[in-house]
Amino acid sequence: MVIFLYRVIAFILGFILTSMGLFYIILYSSLFNFFYDFKELVFFIFKHIESYTFLLGIILIWLSIFLRRKKI
Repeated sequence: MVIFLYRVIAFILGFILTSMGLFYIILYSSLFNFFYDFKELVFFIFKHIESYTFLLGIILIWLSIFLRRKKI
């Protein structure tokens, strides 16, 4: 039961982090209109730590769903 609770908490935390990261990526992509080319935009997005929360959230969701648990 405790392992299941950890998986649910990891999934919810991953969902929150993914939502935050995607929000910042969309927010930063509005700079594409201000004469940034695509390469500069990608470098700008990955320079900011808020964008890494998207990848961290995806990893947490993936681990909470597909990580095999030990049989008792």
